[in-house]
Amino acid sequence: MDVQDPYVGRYADGYVTANGLRLHYTRWGDRDKPCVMLVHGLNSMLHAWDPIADALYHDFFVVSVDLRGHGDSEWAREGYAVQHLIADIHELAGELQLPPFDFVGHSLGCRIGIAYAGTYPDALRHLVLSDAGPEVSRDTGIQVRTRIARSADVKGFRNEAEALAFFQDVYPEWRPEFHQLYVQHQLRLNWAGKLVFKADPDVFWLTGSAGLREVPFLWENAARITCPTLIMRGKRSYFLSAETAAKMLTVIPRAQLVEFDTGHHIPREAPEEFIRVLRDFLAS
Repeated sequence: MDVQDPYVGRYADGYVTANGLRLHYTRWGDRDKPCVMLVHGLNSMLHAWDPIADALYHDFFVVSVDLRGHGDSEWAREGYAVQHLIADIHELAGELQLPPFDFVGHSLGCRIGIAYAGTYPDALRHLVLSDAGPEVSRDTGIQVRTRIARSADVKGFRNEAEALAFFQDVYPEWRPEFHQLYVQHQLRLNWAGKLVFKADPDVFWLTGSAGLREVPFLWENAARITCPTLIMRGKRSYFLSAETAAKMLTVIPRAQLVEFDTGHHIPREAPEEFIRVLRDFLAS
């Protein structure tokens, strides 16, 4: 089995050095158009956004980034605190000389977006938060840790077919295209000829006390956001509760909420609806 990437040739790869780390990004479209930055979640990578970027790049200059410790970006010995992550984004935006841009984050990308928008309020035109907020419940944290631990228990795959079956089993709600993108870009071939995960195992610790320590900082930054903000929530999501979403609407000054009939991974479960709602919001 040979899983092909249908988007090769539509984007260009790039690398920048941010805070001493080599970060990988892709760019799509004409940089004279309004810029949208797509930021992935924990234990993922930028190519999870490819179908979304492909739908946007005719009208936007789209930048997707592999966060430190993910995808083809370097691992970080000093860790993955949100302050480090927003510093990386700020360095990337500076290196690319981006004007005020639209920030679209999913899951961990939402935490980064909240912190970034509160710290650099003049840097963003719009903020889009796909199914995450400043905090999660204890039960949610346990579920996230369980999912990541399940991947950690798998040391590698013998071939792409075995890897594809794994992603289909773990994420049955995803559109098939996203399973294939994970096989293509979430894994690397190691010295033993096995396909192994690219992400740094240390990102796991964000799901525990390290992540909890950031919650007050994130709520403080949420209150400082000045740009229009769209909160997207999956009605069947285990991740963003209705209570947290309601609190976000009261804390973030210019926020609105749209709910989807999905679980946590809105862009991978309902990409057409996600793109439609996103486009409408960015045009506002």
